[in-house]
Amino acid sequence: MPTEGDHARTNSLTSVASLTSDTLEMDPKEIQPDVLVDFFLFIVLYLNLLRRKTSSTNLTTLDLNSIVINPADELENMEKEHIPVETHKKLSIQPQPIACGPKHCAVIRNGDVYTCGKSQGGRLGVGDIPQNACPPVRVENLHTLQLKVDAVACGCEHTLALTQQGVYGWGNSKYGQVGVGTSHIYKRPMLLETLQSDTVVAIDCGQYHSLALTADHQIYTWGWGVHGQLGHGNPEDCLIPKHVTYLLNLAVVQIAGGYAHSLVLTESGDVWSFGCGYFGQLGLGMNNKTTYPQKVLLPTAVTAIGTKFFHCIAVTVTNKIYTWGLHPQNLRQIASSIRSARLAGSNDQDQNAFMFPSLVDSTYVHGQITKVCCGSLHSVLLTEDGSVYLWGRNLEGQLGTGSRQDERIPKMVTSINDQQIVAIASGGEFTLAFSSDGCIWAWGKNDSGQLGFIKTRKENPGPMTFSNNYRRASGNSTEANLPAIFRGLPPPDASHFHWVTMLSTLTQHILWEDPSETEHETTWDNLPSLDKLGKDIYDNAVIPVTLKVTRALRNMLKKKNELTY
Repeated sequence: MPTEGDHARTNSLTSVASLTSDTLEMDPKEIQPDVLVDFFLFIVLYLNLLRRKTSSTNLTTLDLNSIVINPADELENMEKEHIPVETHKKLSIQPQPIACGPKHCAVIRNGDVYTCGKSQGGRLGVGDIPQNACPPVRVENLHTLQLKVDAVACGCEHTLALTQQGVYGWGNSKYGQVGVGTSHIYKRPMLLETLQSDTVVAIDCGQYHSLALTADHQIYTWGWGVHGQLGHGNPEDCLIPKHVTYLLNLAVVQIAGGYAHSLVLTESGDVWSFGCGYFGQLGLGMNNKTTYPQKVLLPTAVTAIGTKFFHCIAVTVTNKIYTWGLHPQNLRQIASSIRSARLAGSNDQDQNAFMFPSLVDSTYVHGQITKVCCGSLHSVLLTEDGSVYLWGRNLEGQLGTGSRQDERIPKMVTSINDQQIVAIASGGEFTLAFSSDGCIWAWGKNDSGQLGFIKTRKENPGPMTFSNNYRRASGNSTEANLPAIFRGLPPPDASHFHWVTMLSTLTQHILWEDPSETEHETTWDNLPSLDKLGKDIYDNAVIPVTLKVTRALRNMLKKKNELTY
């Protein structure tokens, strides 16, 4: 966990040189590891400096040993020349044309946002609506301002839209989740001015909090924070977007918000979680909360993450699927089954297994997995060939299989396997899929019209009836057991093909090496090997050369009190 001390410590050359002057005669065991790490990094920086000057990419520490004459002059020249620090490649827009909350959804068509479903709390962004269940309606304010929307995200009672001119939010901002500085209900889109100075490339919503990712890999969070899901180191709500400083140097590339927790994925393939862990949703093996980002231990680097309610999904570079966390409803069932097993004399079940990442059987998943998302009690994944797979609870038809049978492992939605699906989203008990031809497919629960169609309420509804595709109950509750076309939208225009291109060619921003070389250590205190850094070899000559450079630095520092990077 980061501490104030971690952020206050600097890597000055004074502190680096003091290692030699004060500790050359000391037992190596008495030297602080963090000082040695700073020490090593300084030598790497100096070596890279000489590589630039000599235009040699194969320069090693053995060459450095013969080249070094007066590093003080070189370092002073480096300071004068203002050699730029190597930075991470900026992120591009991560388009998201469909998004779901528990009982409403938002979709993008021709650059405009359309919302439907439960209208309470202003979550649809279209002003006052007399009926609580609403068919698709265009968010006119954004259209009037001619704002083209690149991504949408839905929380429980609020919605976000990423436009080419900034981030807009609307809905219930009781905890500040809309992000405009007050805790009111906003029935029409409001600009989040706090984010105007940053280039936002991705947005996501937890149930009552929000997240934004910038092109510079920085994370902003706001809204409900009592469980630490904002990652600011405290349990306070936040009414405007606030920078998550604990992730400052981790190069985040993906974000995901859960019920009361958050996940982020870094460029190196690491997953970090923070917030409530009572239902194992942090994947840390504990059921308490954390207000700071903590690293989830997974066997290999991760390419995609997803969460929305109480469980999480991660896909690794080897195309393996891991899940952790459990819905409270399932937790009660597991507790009951464990008690029954104990009474029967069996004690094989691990009651805490859901708190750790566990491998999902992906035998029937074909192709590289590109995206995952979570419903309340079901999970969805998308492969590179446009196929959709689901597993979990299916009481409301949210798996799209044509039945209500639960699935323990991912199963393909065969009724749309002739479609090239390029985006997926899931709500509480329903699912959406966006195809390359502009069709949006919807299935699952439709009690608030979140699938894009409304059933007229009958005064005296009969008993529940079933058909091949639908299960009809009283009122507006009609569940689609098979994917149905989301209606009420205009036909796609020429801009749709730009959307398809963006979604189809969107590549992962994570840079991986061979999977066998990226396996994570299982302990926190193991330092990386100093034998290899990237593709350049640093052999055992590092230490003598380090000492040689530092002695020269010590002489320089007598003339100059401090020189920092």
